[in-house]
Amino acid sequence: MTYDLLIKNGTHVSGAGETLMDLTIQDGKVAALLTPGQDVVANNVVDAAGLHVFPGIIDGHCHMRDPGRMEREDFWTGTQAAAAGGITTACEMPISIPPVHTAEILRQRAAAVQPRALIDFALYGTAGYENIDDIQQLAEAGAVAFKTYLHPAEPGREKEFTGIICPDSSSQYEAMKAVAQTGRRHCLHCETNELIVMFTNKMAASGRTDGLVHTESRPAVCEDSSVALSLSIGAAVDASMVICHMSSAGAVQLVKEAKARGVDVVAETCPTYIFLSDKYLTKFGPYAKNNPPLRSEENRQQLWEYISDGTIDYIATDHSPWRPESKDGGIFTANSGIASFDMFMPLMIDAINRGVISYGRAATMLSEKPAEVFMLKEKGRLSPGYDADFVLIDMNGEFVFDKGSSYSKAGETMRIFDGMKLCGTIQSTWVRGTKVHEQGKTVGRSGHGKWVRPQS
Repeated sequence: MTYDLLIKNGTHVSGAGETLMDLTIQDGKVAALLTPGQDVVANNVVDAAGLHVFPGIIDGHCHMRDPGRMEREDFWTGTQAAAAGGITTACEMPISIPPVHTAEILRQRAAAVQPRALIDFALYGTAGYENIDDIQQLAEAGAVAFKTYLHPAEPGREKEFTGIICPDSSSQYEAMKAVAQTGRRHCLHCETNELIVMFTNKMAASGRTDGLVHTESRPAVCEDSSVALSLSIGAAVDASMVICHMSSAGAVQLVKEAKARGVDVVAETCPTYIFLSDKYLTKFGPYAKNNPPLRSEENRQQLWEYISDGTIDYIATDHSPWRPESKDGGIFTANSGIASFDMFMPLMIDAINRGVISYGRAATMLSEKPAEVFMLKEKGRLSPGYDADFVLIDMNGEFVFDKGSSYSKAGETMRIFDGMKLCGTIQSTWVRGTKVHEQGKTVGRSGHGKWVRPQS
């Protein structure tokens, strides 16, 4: 047999560790994993000697906000930046104009963004007090999961948040009950709004304008209390939950204890919380502003302990692009969110090189577990029959991030990463056997990415 593609002499990475292996690809799928040196015929051959072959990253949480706010990002610029960061499938949150609160809007959004997609993508639906009766149809139409915010939209962004807000515990209960009946994951942004308002008012009255005001306006108790309530409601309605972008070690401990009781809950964290601390708010102010906020160095180290013991299940970017003018105001008025697509795999490669995380644990958290959580049955592994999504990595190369080189429209706001030197470089990113990114440059075409839906 003549294969479409042979990746030979590379070190294959999976949740089980590293193995020297050849990879054959046919019709965009992994055909076979072979011991190196076998006589294989292929139309195209890539010698990956000295490189690691990682399964493509599945980013379970990102915001491109296309259509509606394309001055911030669109699917072409966003998926190019994602490919540069080793991401081959992006699970896009439902914040767009209009937000994805009905099945028809979901289908319209997929049709609108697919021609601009470089990599594959899945789409979330909303679950709020305004669209409870639409949740089942959203699931049937292919929503990969559901997202709920437990606090109001930022002023001026209300039309982006239709159907995604549960302003009180009673509406949260009803929304979680409705999502539980679909069999999909319910992904929750957990912060208690009443506490945020109280602490923010106190900080405003203090007269302080330094970056740490943001962390002190949203201390860990805001996250911890919301997580505690969500775990209780989730257990009551038999929900399958994801606690999104966990930043508080105390909240993760609550999840660990809930798992031990049999609660079906998954913990997600982000590169910002495990690689950065609140000292970045001191240095960069609004450019390091995120919700939940960056926390102390001690807390950051504790999150790594929960990664090591398996409590934190997967890592996602929460890529949140903004134009520079949205970040140029004071710490109270600047929009929250950090763009990070480009930095995802480089940060993780560097962590592997420093011995902070193993190859196997990284493959599990970046690829295998997200595929399981979101029921993407053909993604997440380099095994026969799976999509041939992979990244070729030079573990010894030097990577220096330049915000001016980012494909994201939010590149200029990525000041917290600018000039960061890391060990390890992405040589190329492949989606279904097609090379879409190589050594810092897009080489694929818009429209190559396809809409992927969960398979039960």
